[in-house]
Order: sequence, then structure tokens, then C-alpha cells
Amino acid sequence: MEASYTSVHLKHSIFHKHPDKYEVNEEIKLEIQKNLHLSSKYTRDDNQLILANILLKEYGYNIIVDATYKTNALDYELYSVISQFDSSGFAMAYLFVERINKKNNAYIEILASFFKALKDSGLDQVYFFLTDKDFSQISAAQQIWPNIKVQICYWHLKKLFEEYESILQDALAIVQEQHAASNTQWTQSVYKSFDGIHTIVNDIKSYRRRNTNS
Repeated sequence: MEASYTSVHLKHSIFHKHPDKYEVNEEIKLEIQKNLHLSSKYTRDDNQLILANILLKEYGYNIIVDATYKTNALDYELYSVISQFDSSGFAMAYLFVERINKKNNAYIEILASFFKALKDSGLDQVYFFLTDKDFSQISAAQQIWPNIKVQICYWHLKKLFEEYESILQDALAIVQEQHAASNTQWTQSVYKSFDGIHTIVNDIKSYRRRNTNS
């Protein structure tokens, strides 16, 4: 697979002077004082990038993946690794991908190469992988972290079911319309399409009964 690589050198510096004093209420001050002993758990190094790498090695069990679409006029997707510290985001890695058919194995291969670079850089103990319903991302992640537990973003899942709800309403209207016209052809097709859903729902109910004794 042909690929182009570029190196980006980042330098983070303070561009503005911080306020001399942050006004907070007494309750917050007391809470901070009470938990000052916890600061040693995350202040391992004054260098933010070194600190991020240390924390990734210790707590890098959860990774959230998504891409920004239509990043520029060339319609590239942008993947980025952002480390959050002290309410600030620090860029750790970037991946620009030309939008191609996601059913193409080349797309999965590109993502897998990116994930492997992250793993080689210290992101090797990943237990959870949160994404939308992008099966290319899921497939690539499972290649690099075979034992991860894939979790689908609830917002995307809810949106998907809302779309299905609209489709179901349209299907019901068609069935009622065709039934009134004594045409059962489409009714039978709709019923057959729900066989898989019935199986899944029954499996979930059975699992719930076994694990909750209800």
C-alpha cells in the first residue's frame, strides 16, 4: 500500500498571562485542600507530553475514536489523539485520511497502521474501545488490540434507533394501506424482515432473566 508520511514538530507555550488570582467560593477551596494529597497521582513530570505518556501507560485502558468529516476542501478525514490535562488538550498524534470506500480493506489497513503506531508508543493496555457504528474502526482496532471490549456510542445508537422508528412508522402506514386494498404481499415481506429483530429481543430478555433472576 502506498502511503505518504510527514513529521510535525509541536511546541506548546503560553501565549497569554494567566490571571493572578482565581476567585472560587469557600466550599471549592475546602474541597481542593481536602484532596491535595491526590496531586501526586498525576503530577509525575513537569513536561506535559512526558506526563501524558506516563499516564497512558498506567491508565491507557480506554480509547475513544471518531473522525471529523469534511475537514478541508479536499474532504479529508482527521483523526487526532488528544491528551486532556488541567482542562487543556494537548495534541499527541494526527492522521489525515482521504475519504475512500470504507468497505475497502485499504481503509482498515490505514487505521490499523495508525493504531499500531499508538500501541508501539505506549498505548498498549487498552481494554475498552468506544466508537460510533463505524465497522472499519472496529475491525482495525480489533486487529491491534485483540482483547478489547468494543462499545458503541449511546448517542449514535439512539440516533440510529430514532431513524429506525421513522422507518417502522412508514412500514406500518404501508401495511395498513395495502391491507385496506386487500394486498398482503408487502405485509408478508415486512413481517419476514422483523424475524432477526425478534430473535435479538428474545435473546436479550432471556439473558436478562438469567442474570437478574427476574
